[in-house]
Amino acid sequence: MRKIQHFQFMEKLMRYMSYAMMIVLLNFLFPVYAEEIGGVEFPGGASSFADEVIEYSPTAGVAYPYNIPETALGPPDYTFGHEGDGTVSLGNAGVIILKFTDNSLTTSGDVSADLWIFEEGPAIEPTEVYIKTDLGNWISVGDTSGGTYGIDIDQFIGVGVVEGESYTYVKLVDLLPDQGGSPNYAGADIDAVGAISSIQSTNKPEIRVDSGYVNLSVTSGETPPEADCATSRDHGRMVFDEINQILHICSPAGWVDK
Repeated sequence: MRKIQHFQFMEKLMRYMSYAMMIVLLNFLFPVYAEEIGGVEFPGGASSFADEVIEYSPTAGVAYPYNIPETALGPPDYTFGHEGDGTVSLGNAGVIILKFTDNSLTTSGDVSADLWIFEEGPAIEPTEVYIKTDLGNWISVGDTSGGTYGIDIDQFIGVGVVEGESYTYVKLVDLLPDQGGSPNYAGADIDAVGAISSIQSTNKPEIRVDSGYVNLSVTSGETPPEADCATSRDHGRMVFDEINQILHICSPAGWVDK
């Protein structure tokens, strides 16, 4: 009996060790990189930022070239001292609504910042921040203090935010009182809005560890696009085809099936 119990114990131990070694090996061979943009790390890189302007309602005190809302799209590109370069002004109590199209904002499960607002310019001007899903209502996730500012949306779980939900819209509302500045760029000056905690809207591979298990993104029979395995930075991507039971791995030779 003791020999049987000892064998069962060793069998379980070897199984656990195999799992642990697999996780370490995967992290070594296929590390998850976070790209630093504007002094903040974004795991999704440049695709983490807002892609589309839905609404722009500036108030009085905003004039060209500070009234071009598309300057708030993509990664931050403000250059100090260059007039009208990289920011859009909201005006006092003005509003801008932006949308993520190739990704969405989500919760992180911890107290780290999930959403980052890049507000630039000579004056520090705060904004009120709201998020929503495609079909949902606006959810307030607090205020920024101006400048570059991160928001942990997890702290609003239970009061609007749903854990694991995908939020595609962000609304920024300039907060009064007027902080001064030029009559041409009143209100908050928005450079960029990025989702640190981000879900890709396509079937691009991702890897995460959940309760000790390595989880890969899955497809339903689709072959990953060649464009998703085109550069050296893509090497190591993996996605699992749950229909055909195939593991697709991006290598220097392209997608390899296992």
